[in-house]
Amino acid sequence: MIASVERLFTAPVQRDPLGVQRNASGLNGSEPDLSQVVALLNDVLAMQRKIRLDLSDLSVELNRDIRALHAELGCRLNGLAGQVASLCEELASYHVAVARNGELISEVNASLRGEQDLDVPPAA
Repeated sequence: MIASVERLFTAPVQRDPLGVQRNASGLNGSEPDLSQVVALLNDVLAMQRKIRLDLSDLSVELNRDIRALHAELGCRLNGLAGQVASLCEELASYHVAVARNGELISEVNASLRGEQDLDVPPAA
């Protein structure tokens, strides 16, 4: 009971380990002002939010560009696949025609090279 009575008549102990409740007259030049620190931290948070929004916008734009590029390359590859198929068919018909005439493919290629050197139009 004596302890509780003593607490009633003693000044409260200030518990402020970070110095939050210091008055301005107690600050000297080497100690940071807490309000300035809080303001700087708020600025950092605002910049961080802005950067996150910018990155989000860039991510959306990049994904859109990647999808467009993917679609364009898909169209190009389909076109190339058609051209390759056409060349394969042409090559197959060429080999059939050469085999029917009884000529070796190497001889036909050599004669074609000779015709190209002389600028002779190909036989129809």
